[in-house]
Amino acid sequence: MRLPHPLPDQHVEITVSDAAEWSTVLDDRNPLHANPDAAVAHGLGHGIVSPGPANMAHLMTLLLRSLPGCNIETFEARFVAAVLAPTTALATGVVESEQTLPTGRRLQCSLELRAAGRVAIIARAQLRIGPTEVAG
Repeated sequence: MRLPHPLPDQHVEITVSDAAEWSTVLDDRNPLHANPDAAVAHGLGHGIVSPGPANMAHLMTLLLRSLPGCNIETFEARFVAAVLAPTTALATGVVESEQTLPTGRRLQCSLELRAAGRVAIIARAQLRIGPTEVAG
């Protein structure tokens, strides 16, 4: 694999119903996830705030779709801005380094989720890929 190796961009439609469903699944009763007026009152803009774990999941999905057979060993994220639904977010990533192991490869990736023209999440992930899954 030639480094740095960009992963294919992934556009993600984030709907109000998706944000509400994630909020229910996460048992997150923060009014920001249900009431657009709450987001306005907190200076975030108009919309429903998509829960942070949902937004991180979009970055993990980018990894799993782009690098089939990978196992996410570590994932660290920093939340930079709220994602207000409805919106289309853009998940991007780059494989920055690769280490050969006896059982495959370990990859270090940097990731970013952008929404409404601004960075919402910056993340780093360490992945392991077995020898048959590594693309040249």
